[in-house]
Amino acid sequence: TVGATTAEASASATNPHDNAAAVGVTNPTTTTTAPHIRIVPHLDAPRSLHFEVVDKDVPEGFVLKIGRFTDKQSLPNRVTFKSKVVSRGHAEIFTEQGKFYIRDTKSSSGTFLNHARLSPPGVESKPAQLKDGDVIQLGVDYQGGTQ
Repeated sequence: TVGATTAEASASATNPHDNAAAVGVTNPTTTTTAPHIRIVPHLDAPRSLHFEVVDKDVPEGFVLKIGRFTDKQSLPNRVTFKSKVVSRGHAEIFTEQGKFYIRDTKSSSGTFLNHARLSPPGVESKPAQLKDGDVIQLGVDYQGGTQ
């Protein structure tokens, strides 16, 4: 699994089968022009996927697409992970009225926000608001048929 929490996140209990990361969100100030998101590996999770920190401006109307890595050219609005539990088009992060939201885009292995699955497999979720310190998990590694 792949996960995220905010950059200023406090340690939280995680499932031993989680791969998690941290998400940090900031709203525009006099020095920034757009809301900004920072995604870092959630190293407190024992099976977390290690990846480079993601720092992105997410202006109103911009959709940050999250999915599995492919050999196609990288695009500025895509964040990809080399993980078999991440779907090609797994989830989206966007802003609306200065607030960050995440939505599962019909992934098979799920998008989790603070350990709660956003929607059943193959079903697009309703947008869920992201706050600084939230834990995002993409997919679940199954061990012996259990989660």
